[in-house]
Amino acid sequence: MKKLLSIILCAIFLLPLSACGEAGYMTDNAEINKYLALDFNKSPEDVKKIFGEPESESKKGNFYFLSYDISLPSGQWFIFSIMFAENKKMIHRGVNFYDFVDWGFPPKQFVSLEQYKKVSKGMTYKEIVSIFGMEGVTHGQQVDSTTVYRWPLKDSQYSDIEITFIDGVASRLTA
Repeated sequence: MKKLLSIILCAIFLLPLSACGEAGYMTDNAEINKYLALDFNKSPEDVKKIFGEPESESKKGNFYFLSYDISLPSGQWFIFSIMFAENKKMIHRGVNFYDFVDWGFPPKQFVSLEQYKKVSKGMTYKEIVSIFGMEGVTHGQQVDSTTVYRWPLKDSQYSDIEITFIDGVASRLTA
């Protein structure tokens, strides 16, 4: 029962990792095609022979995970996550796709933490852009009078500043 529960919990954890699917995104790239061709009889050692050392390796209970980051010259980025059972055979693979070009990446400018600390709720987008020295990238879709903008935070790996504006006024700040 404990083993079944572990499998279910891991599946729930990994299902969102494969939410972007494995088809329809840049399948002409050799690295992606290698990933898509992986069969479920591969061990972690087999996968490392194909892709080299992963970005990360981890073990959770009886499960073992490998994760690879693939950046393409086009500005697109893939994260491949592979899950292995106790017998070292692959039981799940997932791929996340990010198109940084569509999101205004790779960033040419960053916002410093010092600049961020000057921003407060109640400020307008224009005031914040004046402090940051750059426009934000819209994140998500505008709902009613709410718009969310993101700025890349300097010296932080994968971090963004996210500010929610309601009726043109900053109402939520996160970094």
